[in-house]
Amino acid sequence: MRNVPGRKTDVADAVWIGQLVEHGLVRPSFVPPKPIRDLRNLTRYRKAQIEERTREAQRLDKVLQDAGIKLSSVASDILGVSGRAMLHALVAGSQDPQTLAELARGALRKKLPALREALTGRFGAHHALLVGAMLAKLEAMKEKHRVVGEVRGRGLMLGIELVSDRKTKEPIGKDFTRALYHECLRRGLVAMTYSPSVRINPPLVITEDAALAGLAILDESLEATASAHGLG
Repeated sequence: MRNVPGRKTDVADAVWIGQLVEHGLVRPSFVPPKPIRDLRNLTRYRKAQIEERTREAQRLDKVLQDAGIKLSSVASDILGVSGRAMLHALVAGSQDPQTLAELARGALRKKLPALREALTGRFGAHHALLVGAMLAKLEAMKEKHRVVGEVRGRGLMLGIELVSDRKTKEPIGKDFTRALYHECLRRGLVAMTYSPSVRINPPLVITEDAALAGLAILDESLEATASAHGLG
């Protein structure tokens, strides 16, 4: 829609648009049929999940770099089979670079000397204790709350997948995650809610008491939100 050149104001534009609508000169917006809308929602969700996984991998690498673990300098995918095995071993308390490097599989075994050097860092018992305690608490939440699907942990970053049905893995709605965010905030916890998931990314200097207190608030908030939505 283009008006004649001259003085341009919001009021004049509104009058001009009103006249166009009155004479049927404004083309209606395109609303695709329901199958296309459903497919669009699915593809957008898939794209969001891919982007979310990328962000998680970047945050994980940042934690590892801070601990002096340069795994991404040797392994092209730190979340592959080999990378996951090494990360779980680190969390379990294994600090020997030789032992960790031996967990490599496939083509990565050709880089064992570089792996040993990359896995020599400062990932201490404090980090392992925190992650272990938080993972155990989150797994208990999974059993307690039927809206919790999967619980994943990488480094100090933990994630909870929220579902409306565990069998079908149907993601929970945005209304639930929004309500969960406000419930956590009301109780004193700032949780990162990205429908359909909740992320916990604590600082490396967090104490065990503070971490467990935060998880207790999340547990209570999940129970209250699920009850309010009839999913308790």
